[in-house]
Amino acid sequence: IRTLSKIIRLNKGLIITTVATAMSRLMPVSYLTERVINFSRGDTLELDHFKNELVEFGYKAVSQVVEHGEFAFRGSILDLYPMGSQSPIRIDLFDNTIDSIRKFDPETQKSITAINEINILPANELDFSESGIKQFRQSWREYFPTSPLRSDIYTDVSNHLVPQGIEFYLPLFYESTSTLFDYFSQSPIVIFDAAVTDSITNHWDNVTKRYEIATSQMARTVLKPEDVYLTPDELDKKFVNCLQIHISPLVSEAAVDVATYATRIPMQLTVDARLPEPMGIFKKMLAEFRGKILLVAESPGRRESIMDLLRANSLSPKLVDSWKEFVTGDDDFCLTVSPLEKGMDIENPFMAIISESQLFGERVYQRRLRKRKQANSEAMIRNLAELSVGAPVVHEDNGVGRYKGLIQLTINDITNEFIHIEYADNDKLYVPVSSLNLVNRYSGADPEHAPLHRLGSGQWQKVKSRAEKRVIDVAAELLDLHAKRAARAGTAFQV
Repeated sequence: IRTLSKIIRLNKGLIITTVATAMSRLMPVSYLTERVINFSRGDTLELDHFKNELVEFGYKAVSQVVEHGEFAFRGSILDLYPMGSQSPIRIDLFDNTIDSIRKFDPETQKSITAINEINILPANELDFSESGIKQFRQSWREYFPTSPLRSDIYTDVSNHLVPQGIEFYLPLFYESTSTLFDYFSQSPIVIFDAAVTDSITNHWDNVTKRYEIATSQMARTVLKPEDVYLTPDELDKKFVNCLQIHISPLVSEAAVDVATYATRIPMQLTVDARLPEPMGIFKKMLAEFRGKILLVAESPGRRESIMDLLRANSLSPKLVDSWKEFVTGDDDFCLTVSPLEKGMDIENPFMAIISESQLFGERVYQRRLRKRKQANSEAMIRNLAELSVGAPVVHEDNGVGRYKGLIQLTINDITNEFIHIEYADNDKLYVPVSSLNLVNRYSGADPEHAPLHRLGSGQWQKVKSRAEKRVIDVAAELLDLHAKRAARAGTAFQV
């Protein structure tokens, strides 16, 4: 959404996109232009009206803001994490007037820097306002003549819930849709590589094939491909109105070692914490898939976290270090590390490549983009792979304890992973994996006999206070020494 909003104002620049995006039907340009909110210090903010606007924009009310698309009110303070922003925003109100706007750290919840203005974009491309939901319900009944109440998607949207896969029903929220080309103020110059024609054909074939499978075997209510995407002919007409530049490769495929696969869009596998078995869809896919499956983690630490989660669900993938090892190996279910944003299904040979964001949702990708708090590079534990069970660690707010591994806890019907730290007297602390930056490696001389602190005793705060006092004392001594040197008369020498 942030990219689309920039394209609207773009006078010159370079946009790199995929065939799938170029063919997608998007929200109307007017929906985005009419739903950008700008605030500056000194502006008046009507709280009740603004809360309703945020909900209609797709933002979720929470008790504490940590992810994109969330907001929280605490008296005269509003915390908000706008889509596309690197940091969440804290707005301090005096009566109904904006007194200050500051960025804050989502992990520590501490304010960072003051800013003068803020731009708020919709949280998603779907219009979940009352009028948008009314349009969806009307379009659904016209598109699918059978009883709409039989559909979980129809029921969820009617109840202002966002079901999995709802993005494929985007056209039902609007009277008409736009395309990427509609967002440019003037016709862009389109640069193609040599394979773009084949890519367009393959994408359309994959989309139509998935539609045929969904309607014949799964008896699902699915929009026709031409209602979700531009057809190849429609896309070609868009290209006709643009200046085109075609790029040909300098080296033929025969001259280099190239592996080419026919791919198709992967199925929806997102873990749904609302279900009795959150990983049920993924387990079913593993049981029914007839080929090899490669699950891709974005870092070694995430690989360890995913492996622990899979083992807790009685799943044991083979760890592999390369594509060749996966393709040539005998194991059908493997786990590796690679910065892969989107997964894919390969038709020949039959394989499925599953990314983290495909399994755990877009929060993984948003978390990767978030600017982390700077910390000592030696003390910071970069990932869970660097932790061994029983190793001493230091929590920023609670002191020294011992790492006891990962554990899954369910809070308010939502299951998440936590770092288990044990303190003196067998006290236990569970730290969300997303707050790993609060846990540092213990750097004492004897890790085996590291002194464990007691939770809630104030020991750690006293240790930190003494350390801070020593730092201040040393700084004072250095300043005094510098002042004495500056005041001392110097001796001039002639050379």
